[in-house]
Amino acid sequence: MLNYYLKANIMYNNEYIISVDGGCRTNKSRISKELSRVINVPFLDTGFVYRAFSLFWKDVPYEQFFDKPIAFYDCYSQVELRRSGLGSIVLVNGNTIDPTIEKHAIDTLTSIIAENIPIRLYLTNVIHQYIGERRFVVSGRDIGSFVFPNTKFKIYLECDYEDKGREGLDEKMIQIIKERDDRDKNRGFAPLKKERNQLILNSNNYSIEESVNIILSYIREKGWK
Repeated sequence: MLNYYLKANIMYNNEYIISVDGGCRTNKSRISKELSRVINVPFLDTGFVYRAFSLFWKDVPYEQFFDKPIAFYDCYSQVELRRSGLGSIVLVNGNTIDPTIEKHAIDTLTSIIAENIPIRLYLTNVIHQYIGERRFVVSGRDIGSFVFPNTKFKIYLECDYEDKGREGLDEKMIQIIKERDDRDKNRGFAPLKKERNQLILNSNNYSIEESVNIILSYIREKGWK
């Protein structure tokens, strides 16, 4: 079953996804949303998908829903994505989930869940079915490297943790951010990583508008029309 899903993932051949990867507090969502607005292409924040899944399961001990057959998740916590303007909403078992609720409280759980291979394969399949062959801006942590490996338009956002202190974050929060990024960069399956031929952008150095303009130049050079 694992080989089947991995093969299907590699064969997923939508080349017109703009993948925006990066760690915490790199302004992935803000930059992606603005890019989506400028080029009039819908946007999906895959972090919302994982947080919605985490919210559904947050009161259940891990061992009750980790490492299950993929069909288990489709039966007991069926995730569905729908368009809302240029954005996307997440439903679990037919109920709309607001992934901004308890966001920081479940960030660690979300990161742990993201390490579980069957869950990641299940949610990746949900994302593929939702997007199909349409053009999309998609942000996350393994979008260009794993979810849409064949896309031609890959952006990786990074930041300096020291600058987060100047933005008002305390040392405890900065440490939590670093730990989560380290966890995601070092997980064994579909880690957060840089890709070849990828635009690498330090979002500390630019405004949202400047970042979007740099990305626009990059995707046009790569053949976006």
